[in-house]
Amino acid sequence: MMQNLLTGVEQSFYLLVMNMTSGNTREKILKTAEELIYKNGIHATGMDLIVKTSGVARKSIYRQFSGKEDIATAALSVRDERWMYWFRTETDKGNTPQDRILNIFTVLNSWFKSEGFRGCAFINTAGETGDPEDPVAS
Repeated sequence: MMQNLLTGVEQSFYLLVMNMTSGNTREKILKTAEELIYKNGIHATGMDLIVKTSGVARKSIYRQFSGKEDIATAALSVRDERWMYWFRTETDKGNTPQDRILNIFTVLNSWFKSEGFRGCAFINTAGETGDPEDPVAS
């Protein structure tokens, strides 16, 4: 392995670059999977489609994730964090508690009218999987 040929600073730099590349690959896979799952659903988003759309080799995907269920769970977790951050940021823009409550309706309305809106990713997933014990649905 290349790592065994390097020493000191070179090895630290190699590990840093490898971790950055690995992190970027993981993010690319998650971004692709999240978009595909939201657009097509869990069942219509297979590993072949994730490989083709992301441009990441299947072997690299399996270095990052144990399988499709693992990818879907992680992608939905990322979507939850990002969506909740957006929602809180937008609804907190009101000056008074009453403004913030009323702003919820404005924020949801803009989400409903956004391009590519396909409903709540979590409700869609729960409806598609049908099994409340399914790790992807939980």
